[in-house]
Amino acid sequence: MSLRDQLLAKGLVSQKQARISDQQSKRERKEAEGHQRRAHEVRAEEEARRKAEHEEDVRRKAEVRKANELRAEQEILGHRVRQIILANRLGGRGPIRYHHRRSGSAQVGSVMVNERLAFSLRAGLAGIAELVDGASVSYVVVTRRAAEKLAEIAPETLMTWVQDTKGISTPEEAFEARMWESDLRARRVRGPE
Repeated sequence: MSLRDQLLAKGLVSQKQARISDQQSKRERKEAEGHQRRAHEVRAEEEARRKAEHEEDVRRKAEVRKANELRAEQEILGHRVRQIILANRLGGRGPIRYHHRRSGSAQVGSVMVNERLAFSLRAGLAGIAELVDGASVSYVVVTRRAAEKLAEIAPETLMTWVQDTKGISTPEEAFEARMWESDLRARRVRGPE
C-alpha cells in the first residue's frame, strides 16, 4: 500500500487533496522528463561539438602553414634579391656625388661614383639598389639587367633607375663626340628669364 492510500485510509487527507497532489506530482514529473534530453540528442550535440572543434583545428593549422609558407617565400626572395645585387654590382668610386632616395624615408642619400658610372646612371644603363646585410643598409650601383630583374621581383629595393631616357640622354648618344666638357654634377635648372 502506497503512502497516499495509507493517508486516505486514516483520514488525514481528503480525496480532493490526494487528487490535487497526484496532479501536481505528475506535472512536476513531466516537466523533469521534458528537461532531460534524450540520448540521441546528447550524441548529436557531442558529435556537432567535436566536428566544430576539428574544423577549427584544421583552419588553425592551415593558417599556421600559410604563414610559414609566406615567411619561407619572403626569405627566399630576400636571398634572391641579395644574390642579384651582389652578382651585378658595379664598382667605380669617384669624385661625383650621385643623389638617390632612401628606402622608407623622405631623406636623400648619395653614392660616390666616377664619371662613367654617373653617365650610366643618368642614361638608364645602371641603377642604385638597396642592399640589406643584417642590420646595416648600403646602396649599391647595379647593372641595367639587375635593375630590370629587381623592378620585376622586388621594386622596393630599387632606389634609382632611369627607365625613360628620352630627353636626358640615350645610349647611342654616349658614343658621340661632345663639343663641350662633360660635367654630370647636379645643377639647378632655371627657367627662361
